[in-house]
Amino acid sequence: MKKSIFSLVLILVWVISWVNTADATTIDPKNWTIDDVLHQESAGNFEISPDGKWLVWTKTSPSQELDKNISQIMLSSLTDSFEIQLTREKSGSYSPRWSPDGKYIAFMAARDSSKVAQIWLLNTRGGEPVQLTTLENGVNTFSWQNSQNIIFSARENRTLYEKQLKKKKDDTIVVGDETHFRAVRLFKLDIKSKKIQRLTSNSGKISEFAISPDGHWVVTNEDQSAHYEYDHKIPPQQFLYNLTNNIREEIFIGKKMKPSGFIWSLDGAGFFGEQPLSSDPVDDYVNVSTLYYFDLKTKKYRPVSLNWEKQLGMFGYQVTNDGILVSLANGAKNKLAFYRKQYQTWGRQFLDDKDADNFVIRKIAKDGKTVIFGYSTASHPEEIKLGQLEGNKIINQKTIIKLNPNFRKKYLAQSEILTWKGGKGERVEGILYYPHLFQKGKKYPLMLSIHGGPAGADVDWFGENWADYANLLASKGTFILKVNYHGSGNYGLKWVESIKGHYYEYEIPDIFNGIDYLIKRGLVDAAQLGIMGWSNGAILAIQSTVVSNRFKVCLAGAGDVNWTSDYGNCKFGAAFDNAYFGGPPWKKLQNYIEKSPLFKVEKVTTPTLICFGTEDTSVPTSQGWEYYRALQQIGKAPVRFLLFPGAEHGLRRLSHQRRKMEEDIKWLDKYFFQKSEEENEAFNKSSPLALALKKLTFSKVLGRYGILFKGKLIPETVRWDSLKIGRFEITRAQFHEFQPDYLVKAGSENFPANEITFEQAQGYCAWLSEMTGQKYRLLRESEMTPILARIRASSIEENTLAYWAGYHLTPDEYESLKPKFAELEKSALLLLEVGSRPPVSDEILVFDLDGNVAEWCLAKDGKGRVLGNSAVSTLDSKTPYQQPAMPYTGFRIVLEESYGQREK
Repeated sequence: MKKSIFSLVLILVWVISWVNTADATTIDPKNWTIDDVLHQESAGNFEISPDGKWLVWTKTSPSQELDKNISQIMLSSLTDSFEIQLTREKSGSYSPRWSPDGKYIAFMAARDSSKVAQIWLLNTRGGEPVQLTTLENGVNTFSWQNSQNIIFSARENRTLYEKQLKKKKDDTIVVGDETHFRAVRLFKLDIKSKKIQRLTSNSGKISEFAISPDGHWVVTNEDQSAHYEYDHKIPPQQFLYNLTNNIREEIFIGKKMKPSGFIWSLDGAGFFGEQPLSSDPVDDYVNVSTLYYFDLKTKKYRPVSLNWEKQLGMFGYQVTNDGILVSLANGAKNKLAFYRKQYQTWGRQFLDDKDADNFVIRKIAKDGKTVIFGYSTASHPEEIKLGQLEGNKIINQKTIIKLNPNFRKKYLAQSEILTWKGGKGERVEGILYYPHLFQKGKKYPLMLSIHGGPAGADVDWFGENWADYANLLASKGTFILKVNYHGSGNYGLKWVESIKGHYYEYEIPDIFNGIDYLIKRGLVDAAQLGIMGWSNGAILAIQSTVVSNRFKVCLAGAGDVNWTSDYGNCKFGAAFDNAYFGGPPWKKLQNYIEKSPLFKVEKVTTPTLICFGTEDTSVPTSQGWEYYRALQQIGKAPVRFLLFPGAEHGLRRLSHQRRKMEEDIKWLDKYFFQKSEEENEAFNKSSPLALALKKLTFSKVLGRYGILFKGKLIPETVRWDSLKIGRFEITRAQFHEFQPDYLVKAGSENFPANEITFEQAQGYCAWLSEMTGQKYRLLRESEMTPILARIRASSIEENTLAYWAGYHLTPDEYESLKPKFAELEKSALLLLEVGSRPPVSDEILVFDLDGNVAEWCLAKDGKGRVLGNSAVSTLDSKTPYQQPAMPYTGFRIVLEESYGQREK
């Protein structure tokens, strides 16, 4: 018995601690939450209509029902502010493409039980989308040849061999099955008859294709080996198809030539492609990209002289009416330049705009002038803009798409591009995010967030996701440093190749020197360092904890620890490991062992959270098991290992992303921020027990809700979004302070003040404002209306007649029960003490907004208007709202704040 009581006491102590912690972290709505990160919208697949007046694009947002992000097709006017959603199928739609005559929009969607993508057609003059293809294996990608025909790539239908396997329920996987390396070919589709014609008979897999503007030519990239991804030995081949005479010829036959990303010039005289560039005469797995141009008339190709040492940047290129607009590699910034043909060379002009380094070109129209581009910085969420190319400028710029409007209500971390001396004595670049509400002179914790790749890069561009969430961390009071270590992309060939044969040797000093630089600047507390990363970011985070015990915490998602086993288990193991470690493990065994953290893991003392997908073949899931078992058996470092069923290298399911972030934050709170309590799994945070315990923290004076000010009982306010709102409706005890002749029966002090007129409510606000020196007012109608809509969209059960009857009444049922309610209604006996029913949510502890008493609000014309349900409301949505009788009318207050007060 004593043990049970003791356990209950422990639970109550933990709960009260949790309540206080929860309240503290949800006071300021400008702080970031996991929902803010996971509920983001993004825009892509931009296509400008042939007449230049419309933009079709995709908006991607989370679907809780499908547990993943899905895309829907949007249409925006480029001449005014009109925008409409064109598709609403819950499984999503993507890759919209205008027909050359502008009459149709073709797109991809998987709308049947087969779950394979097909081509659909939408008539711009109206009507439902029409399905054009019904292929067994679906469509890979497509493009318009002309206004009548679409060309697409796809696999042939299932072979007899495949059908027999399916019949036998034989789902055996044959690894590297060259015998059944199925071709992907090109087909032509007539949009009116839906007739499909095979265009090619190739044996390879067409991974991409581009059609010339006149529809007569197609350039393709075709994979030739099932093993190429793994070992990079047999490269893809490129072919040019003449669609008028069905002649196919191989192009780019030169050694190491394997361009991709083809875009035709607008005049159709040739096309451009990105070509890997490496200093290694044999192995070009580690490379940067440069540009080549293929001349259709001469059938010759030659490099586009970029005259830029770092070569092509990570944002690619677009064709203009007289050349190309190129993103050049420029470290943490973008560098945009126009290249125009001048005799046998290419003349270059940099884009002239004060914000050019933060532009990304998304699409240039067929006229070569109309341009869609994004603008963003690490501290400014992306805006999609429209402009016109003129010379080396973008004129007539205007924002046409703004996503994630809630971000404008949030704190956004100040960011700074830094440089310091790295592992080879060279300057290393990184991006520093400051804690929200940073105070100069104060030292803060520092979290290292390391990018993957290794040839990835962190650039001056806004981005929050489940693996990298700088603003969420900044809202918890820490610096975040992202390091573009040796081996990163966007810094040129010498930089990206620098770690070949030197894996870990330069990257770790790059990271550590960055930390020391910030410590010397007096910004960072050297005793509070953490490190996190996914993929190669986790690889470097793990190695950092092997060589140093300076880190308080490590979040390692999908990171290698044993390179000897990676070689055979990783889907690109031979290509990657040969490039970075100089050969296979049977030839370089000692090097593989020396480079593998697993064999030095006894040094690790840093608390480590490991995450993996069970189907990861990029960094094999077995790597997580090896690391977890080693740390768990040695016992020097706290360790936790999470496996996400069915997930590959990246987490796709929203539930997985959420769980990963929740586990991250718990781990950080415990070992980095050191302010968490162990979670009690027996405690339901939405239970009546939780609500009762939360109420213990609410302000009371001698059992009456409120706080004392100059001896007077006044209402408590709490923050909800941009408002500081009364937690409860004004109580009878509080109203009595203003109007002493307002009678309050013993025991009803915490009931809502009722039978209140608009003049009385206004008078109370004026009295409270004068007494406290702060501005109090009623809720405005414009504020209350969306609040009520939000509450009614949830499942909150307020104090209404539905509560008293035990169910939602129909009008007939109400008439039948009316005699039983009559006396109770007349004497206000249906009112409850404020806070008796559930709050808005577990985080927003505001009560009775749509029940108990209806509330006076300020209408736009300054007059009073009663809004919200009361204890005598039937909740019949088909009946126009009726103001309840005066016994069920009250009010609550809002505390107005100046901008300075809000920031504090």
